Order: sequence, then structure tokens, then C-alpha cells
Amino acid sequence: MPLLEGSRFTGFYGHPKVQRRSDFWELMRRLSCCGIEELPWIMEGDFNEVRCQADCCQRSRRPWSQIESYNRALKYCGLKPLPCDLKFTWHNQRKGEDVRWLRLDRFVGNRSAFDLMELRMVKGLDTHRSDHNPLLLDFCVKDLMTEEMNGDKRFYFEHKWLLDKKFPADFLWAKKKFESPTRELAKLRQQRLKLLKTGAESKNFHKELYKLNKEIEKMTEAEEIHWKQRSRTSSPSPKLISKVSEITTTFFGKAIQEQMGSNFTEHKVKKAVFEMHPNKGFSSLLRSYENQGLFSGISLARFRSTITNLFFTDDSLIFFKANEEVAKGFKEVLHIYESASSQVINLDKSTVSFSPNTKQSNIDGVLQQLGICESQGHAMYLGLPTFILKQKKIQFEYLRDRIFKKLQGWDNKLFSAGGKEVLIKSVLQSIPTYAMACFCLPVGICSDIQKACCDFCWGANEKGKNIHWASWDRLCKPKARGGVGFRKLCAFNQALLAKQVWRLLKNPNTLFGRVLKQRYFREGNLMEAKVADFISTDRQWNKDKLSEVFPAFLVPAICTIDIPHEPKSDTFFWGFDEMGRYSIKFGYLCTTDFYTTPENVSSSYDEHWWKKVWSLHVPPKVKHFCWRALNNLVSVDAILASRHIPVSGICSWCRRDWGTIVHCLISCDRVRDAWKNTGFWEDIGPLVHLSLRDLSGVVLDRKGIEGLELWCFQLCFVWKKFV
Repeated sequence: MPLLEGSRFTGFYGHPKVQRRSDFWELMRRLSCCGIEELPWIMEGDFNEVRCQADCCQRSRRPWSQIESYNRALKYCGLKPLPCDLKFTWHNQRKGEDVRWLRLDRFVGNRSAFDLMELRMVKGLDTHRSDHNPLLLDFCVKDLMTEEMNGDKRFYFEHKWLLDKKFPADFLWAKKKFESPTRELAKLRQQRLKLLKTGAESKNFHKELYKLNKEIEKMTEAEEIHWKQRSRTSSPSPKLISKVSEITTTFFGKAIQEQMGSNFTEHKVKKAVFEMHPNKGFSSLLRSYENQGLFSGISLARFRSTITNLFFTDDSLIFFKANEEVAKGFKEVLHIYESASSQVINLDKSTVSFSPNTKQSNIDGVLQQLGICESQGHAMYLGLPTFILKQKKIQFEYLRDRIFKKLQGWDNKLFSAGGKEVLIKSVLQSIPTYAMACFCLPVGICSDIQKACCDFCWGANEKGKNIHWASWDRLCKPKARGGVGFRKLCAFNQALLAKQVWRLLKNPNTLFGRVLKQRYFREGNLMEAKVADFISTDRQWNKDKLSEVFPAFLVPAICTIDIPHEPKSDTFFWGFDEMGRYSIKFGYLCTTDFYTTPENVSSSYDEHWWKKVWSLHVPPKVKHFCWRALNNLVSVDAILASRHIPVSGICSWCRRDWGTIVHCLISCDRVRDAWKNTGFWEDIGPLVHLSLRDLSGVVLDRKGIEGLELWCFQLCFVWKKFV
């Protein structure tokens, strides 16, 4: 069906049975091989499948294999989804636990369609008779596309909009006109300057100049209002000062009275208001009501202190017992705070969560008192789950989905090996870092992420037939050890969590430290072992106990430390850093056994060699090819035969010698002429029986670093040109 001249539109319906759905994905691939992929191509329909777990809301989880097959088919066809203002497009019209919401319908398009047709937004339409929502493709809604990409922004009323006579009848016009008054003012002044230079002889000169001057005056006023509204110098109202004075007298206690004096004056209260963050007043109100028995926080341990609130930049978390009386006291605190600060709590953006063992009667009473909706499911806050359940893998699937969405937008063929390394390290492996700093991720999630990174590294296609030349463990070795320096996520997770332990050891009096101490180790320490445990009764180091805890190479160094005659308090010292401070880098190296100890010096030559290879001044793709060639990880006949690929192993060009990496790149008749004019043949010609690693060492010894760089360029050139 023609959509625009030189473009195609395809309507698609995925088979409702899972067993038959793979046939339809194959049909989609065949359509992409009919020359359509070169034209602007849009496909729309009910695919009967979702792209990630976030596209479904139901009691059971969607099988990951189904989602992956669908995404691979889209990627093979070069199709990407268009943004839609509906989160779900289908529901089963049931209630309770049996309700299901899925996003099965969507528009997808290829790159040519996005470039040529200026696709912007897919709108969802309402319907009463069908279980699917109709979709409408809009070609020119640019502002909505920008908001979809940038995310929802908080609405602010601008006083400068009132300068326009069309406001509020034409709100969008006023918003666009005064969006950036400083920029518009500069444009108007340039227009006036141009008019003064060139338009003096025009008949309408005075009329146009008068009009421009009026516009400049209005825009200047708008600029002043714009920056005045954003300034922090406005004074509080007398009503606010009197309210704060009343609350201060009632709730803030003797400490503030002693500081400010017995008589509260307007000047003193005003000064206190400016020096006090609003959250401090709110926290004081909570403590005051708690002391009066009108409000009760939660206790994480029996007979211990309670927690009532956690304040962030623009959000607040309040903790209290789930009963109607406490909720009533909290509502009174909110009312007093709103009256004093003139800041109204937005109940529409507030939610309440209850622990699983809360009675339904208590839940109903709290919700009725506060008038706030209960959160459905377990929401995210600051990018992390607010509750941790038994099935942790389900809660952290969003990390895998985010990485998979990134991979869907990347064309594997467009990136070199060096580019893939940068994307894996800086994008894919950085996505779960924030969550790993707080939680121990399930091993299954880490394995799925590593598998996705490995497939992207080796260029796996939709059929998964590309050869993975090296294991993930080998790729995760540091570059100085012959690897690429990728991270083992489980080990990196432990290193990040160890940083939290280190902070607890060094700062035990923080709120986090006090809560954990009350909960898990009330009487002892997070690290039960003390220095005194390793000292014998005759005040000598106990080598047997030291050997049980510390590595063997550290025991002699510890024994050289003098034991003080008088007892002193213990302190924590990280032994792998000169300053004694724990770092995630060395923690990760110790966890993965990549840290070089005095006992492991046999590989120092290899480390020296690989450091030189990776520090060469050549493009990253040349370094990666040399790394693969030096490790025999390229597709030459002998290596393919050793990996049980059905080839003879004999060089496919000369048909005489065994097709090793040295033969195919250097000594074969097909490539020998390319070496004779480079200046390397005199040195390496008689030594072609050596390995490529040894030949590279010869080049380094005889021609230095610059010669080794030219050698790497030549190897890469021969591979691309002849092999």
C-alpha cells in the first residue's frame, strides 16, 4: 500500500498462538529482503507480542524467549518503534487479579522512513467496543516528540505570559512567544539595528521602527519578570512570619528560645526563616507530635529508636504505623505546615505503601484519613526498587530491559571493535552500576547482561551463529593480562557493596550505620575480629591466626609492626593502598584474583608486553585486530579446523601449507609481495617459522615502538586487503 511517493506501508498481524508466531517473524524477514528495506517503510498492526516486560501489566511474567525472538526480527528488518502516548493498547476487559494490560499494537519504521517522512508521534484513540485502542500516526507533532524524548517536565506558571493579550485564550502562543525573552530581545535589537542602517529611505520606516521599539519594550519587561521570578530575594509575607512565630513558640522548644531570646520579634523570626530549610520545620513538627504521642514512626528493632522521615531535594518519605489515629496526627502536621509555609502538599503525586502484614481495616482507615491513593505494585524511587521481595530477579528485570533497548537501537555492522569496547564499558556495563552499589543483584540478571554484551561484542545476529572467539572470562581480564578489560558484574557488585561496608566502618554514627547496628549487630561490630585477637599473651603476633585471615605474603609484613605497650583503639586500614583507604578498583581486582601480588610475578613479562601493545598510537580497531591476531582469535583455516569447523586446515589460497595466522598474513604467496616493500621482510622473512607473538617481539627489539606501530598497521592492511 503506497503511503507517500516512493514509500511502503505494511499491515501486520502476529499469530495468536505462540507456536506459530516464529513463522510470522520469518515472514517479516522475507518482506525485508524484497527491496523494501531500501525504501521508507512503515509497518503497523497487532503483533501479539511485547518488546519488554514494561509493556505488560499482568500477574504472570512474559517468557523472555518470546520477547527476544520478536526483538530480533525487528532488528533484522531494521525497524524501530515510534513513540506512542499510550502505555498499553490492549486489555482483556476483566477485573481483579485476572486483569491484563499489554502493548501489542504499534507503529514501526526503518531509518529511511524516519529521515524522509518526519515521523513524530503515534496517538492512541479511545474506543468502547473493542479491546484494542486504535492508533493514529501523526506526521508533524514536533513538540510532542520533543517532550517524549526529553521526558515530562514539571509545569510552572510564568508571570510574563500575562503581558500578551492573547493569554489565556491562546496559551501555546504566549508560551512560545515568551519562551526565551533574552534570546528574543537580542533578535529584536538586531532587527532594529538593521532597519536603522538600511531602511531609512523606506516609506514605512517610522512605522516599523515604532513597532519594533514597542516590541523591545514589552520583551524587556518580560525579561525582567522572567529573572525576577527565578530570583531568591523575595521576602516572605507578614502572614508567613506570624505563622512561623506561632509554630516556633509552640513546637521548637527551649533550645531555640535560648538562642533567640525570650521575646520573639519580627526581625528575629524573619532571620530564623531565612536560615532554616523548610524540611527542618517539618521535621520538628513530626518530632513534636511524636513526643506528644500523636504520631508514631517505625522501629526496625525492638525497644529501639524510631524513624519518622527521610528528606531529599524535592521529595520526602514519611514512615509511621499504619493505623487511623496516627494518620490523623500526620494530617494535622501537614495542615500546620501548609498554613505556615504557604506550600500545599500535592496529594495527586503522593502515594502510600503498606507492609504485607498490614490488616485491610488499617489500610482503609489510613487511606480515608489522608485521601492519598495506595501505590499499585512496588514502585521505583530514585531509580531503585522501594521494596525487595523474594523473587528479586523480577524486580531487577528493568535493568536487562534497558540494556536490550539500547542494543536494539545500535546497528552492529556500523561499529568497529574499538567502538564496541567503548559502548560496552561506558554504556551497557554502566547502566546497572547504580543499582549494584545498593543491592546484590541476582546472578541470573548479571548473566543475562553479560550474555547481551558478549553477543554485541562478537556481532551475534538473529540466528546466533557468530563465533565467540574468546570466553567472557578471558575478555574480562585486564588489558595488561591479555584481556579487553570488561567487568565481571558479580565481582564488581561485591566490590561496590564492600564500599558501603567500608563507609560503615569509618562512619558508624551515620543514620544508615545506626539503623544497621540496631537491626543486625547491636552489641558488637560489623567486623568482629579485633587486632587484640591476633596478639598472644606474651604480646607477640600470633602467626597461625594471621595466616587464617590474611594472605601469606602479608603475614611477614604484619609481624614487622611494633605492638604498642599501652592499649590503643583499633582503626581500619585497607592493605592494598598506601593511604589505607578502600577503593572499588582494588576491591574488584582482589575479588577477581586479577591483583598482582609479590607471589605472582611470573607474568610480569606478559604484562609489560601487553601494556606496550595497548599503548600504541594506532586506531582502536587496529589494536583490537592485533590483540585477536596475537591470541590466535581470527578466522584462518588452521584455527577454524582446530575449533571443529568443517574445513581442511590447509591454506585455501596456495593449497600447500598449513593455514596458520603467520602463513595467511605473512608467508603465503598471495601476501608476500605486500611485505617486501615495507622494510620488514629482511627482519622477519627468515623467521616465519616463529609465532606472530615472537615476530612482533623481533620487530619491537629491532625497530622500536614506531616500528611496532607500522607493523600493526601492515598486519591490519593485509588482513583487510587479501585475507
